[in-house]
Amino acid sequence: MQAPVVTFVEAKDENFEYGQAQCTAQMYASMLYNERKGKPVPVIYGCAVTGDVWKFMKLEKGKITLDIKNYYLVEIPKILGIFHQILKSFLV
Repeated sequence: MQAPVVTFVEAKDENFEYGQAQCTAQMYASMLYNERKGKPVPVIYGCAVTGDVWKFMKLEKGKITLDIKNYYLVEIPKILGIFHQILKSFLV
């Protein structure tokens, strides 16, 4: 595994509360991993996914921000656009 790390979590049984909590823990762990590898990043992105529904999150300055919008599998271009923006943020 190489830093920087981004995390994705499958939300079991469409339970986004559990998926979001698990994703938050993984995002925090990713932040620590990146720092220990000497590659800290200002923002850690995450996503809780049921397979059909996607919820994006970010960890920045110790605060979790949850996108209130649900993204659905039929919105693949929009989901890919979000991924594209996340990846671009690491290339600057």
